[in-house]
Amino acid sequence: MKPFYFDLDGPILDVSEKYYRVYFDILKSEGYDVIDKNRYWNAKRSKVPEIEILKWTEASSIYKEYKLKRIDLIESESYQQFDQLHPGAVEILNEFSSQFNLKLVTLRSSKDQTLRQLEQLDILPFFSQVLSRSGDSNPEKWKIKVDLIRELEGEFQLGTSFIGDTETDIKAAKAIGAVSFAVESGIRSRELLEKESPDYIISGIEGLRQYF
Repeated sequence: MKPFYFDLDGPILDVSEKYYRVYFDILKSEGYDVIDKNRYWNAKRSKVPEIEILKWTEASSIYKEYKLKRIDLIESESYQQFDQLHPGAVEILNEFSSQFNLKLVTLRSSKDQTLRQLEQLDILPFFSQVLSRSGDSNPEKWKIKVDLIRELEGEFQLGTSFIGDTETDIKAAKAIGAVSFAVESGIRSRELLEKESPDYIISGIEGLRQYF
């Protein structure tokens, strides 16, 4: 079966609540005000840097401390409980696992924690491979995903597809010659996705059905 690479956060999981809870809890613990979730998530989708978001409540002075705490918390089990499967995600994974060789490729620092989360969500069996590596140290994060796939496959296969929600996923898909699907259900706005010229932009994971 042909490979189909899935990014986790955005296409499969709604991570907006987790992101906001981490932001909210850190600032509140330091005695700062916060913006509401809708404004915060819209800022993230517009690629507003975290330090700029902190400036809105005069919290930029704690940015270095905030950044370190955020790295520690964002993948912790206590905050990953806020991740939610997007509607229809399980059904799509079930359908597509009979047509394609599904492989997950994600930029997370702890593969073990990622595997535990996939098990808890009952979606791990859909994937033949789970590729994971931290992206914090490399500004060109798409190259990390390409390297992960190259290490697994050796050579890139024709007819491969790739679904993600950021410029990282679109660039990685192009680099391996895959058909790129970008979802609007993640951390980038449609406007930013369009700038990367993916093959298709769909509202969410269920939109894959119209192409297969």
